[in-house]
Amino acid sequence: MYQNQFSMFERIGHTILGNLPFRNIIIENLNKFRIKQIKKLKTPINVVFYVTDGCNLRCKHCFYWKNLKNKNDELKIDKIKKIAKSFKHPLHMLSLTGGEPFMRQDIVEICNLFYKYNNTKRINIATNGILTGKIVEATKIILRNNPTKRFTIFISLDGLQSTHDSIRNYNGSFEKAIKTIKELKKIKNKNLSIFVATTITEQNFEELPELIQFVKALKVIHKFNLLRNNSTVHNIDPSLLHDFDPQHAKLPKNKDLEKVFQIIKNNGKSISNKVETLKIKYSIDLLKNFHKIKCLATFTDMVLFPKGDISVCEPTNSFGNLKDWDYNVYKAWDSKHANKRKSKLKSCSCIQSCNLLNSMKYDTKTLKKIL
Repeated sequence: MYQNQFSMFERIGHTILGNLPFRNIIIENLNKFRIKQIKKLKTPINVVFYVTDGCNLRCKHCFYWKNLKNKNDELKIDKIKKIAKSFKHPLHMLSLTGGEPFMRQDIVEICNLFYKYNNTKRINIATNGILTGKIVEATKIILRNNPTKRFTIFISLDGLQSTHDSIRNYNGSFEKAIKTIKELKKIKNKNLSIFVATTITEQNFEELPELIQFVKALKVIHKFNLLRNNSTVHNIDPSLLHDFDPQHAKLPKNKDLEKVFQIIKNNGKSISNKVETLKIKYSIDLLKNFHKIKCLATFTDMVLFPKGDISVCEPTNSFGNLKDWDYNVYKAWDSKHANKRKSKLKSCSCIQSCNLLNSMKYDTKTLKKIL
């Protein structure tokens, strides 16, 4: 099972760098080379794809709630095929989200297209875990159709039963999510990773120690995200931001965020938890206007929305629709619209986990701590 984005670096660090006397110098020079390479990219290598605006829940902490409506005008499979073929590089990571991704009847075909035509290295799907049967069956088919590819399911779990059901506004959602986790674990495929993802809010942070122990007993990897809203994006023109504010949830207070950090830090010394601890620490520092990590989203990341709109990152609004470039990502990414937008995002920072983790992979100080 692949545990996280840093698993490759962990292996390299332990087997090659180890106790070498010039370890830090090696890391510095290797990382300079890696950064030069990503700045030469012609298309992004990490994509978040909102495959649907349809959802079967109305969660309190959802920042996408204003967009959860009917599923009209979603990109059809022929257009998605054109998109998958149009990247100049294989994607390192494709993250499918929504809405609830498994409400799309063609979710398996979407995965197959990217694996086949783009040679995507790994696909992640974020789900609320309600549709157990569909999730398990789709996972089996995806793994069977793509036996050499890595595939990850993120199941949201935002507290123990009463807390989770309250946040999800659905009695029984906790039990269904747990059932989905247990059924997925029965698949036992080396290319399948099963993660639990928890969004930390004012409502659930005090329950984190108990939730962490509960997830440990499930024997799956636990990921954490701080609640996001527009106020968690810094150094940016407000007109560039999406209207992505949760309706009924708040971040823990600053003094409580320090408690959150200590709780996660005390969760263990595994490579996965080291990464999560650093991510949360960087996020808290950023919320206090102390920016540690240079964001590389303008080089490496892209967001695709259900109707074909594209943006550099989730917090920022669209700079165009792929139909204007005949569903060709390369043409869109090299367009004057894209370059104008990217030029305005050189100094901003946020706590969006995907962008933050992707940037941490190329941050020398972080690599020295992780390896």
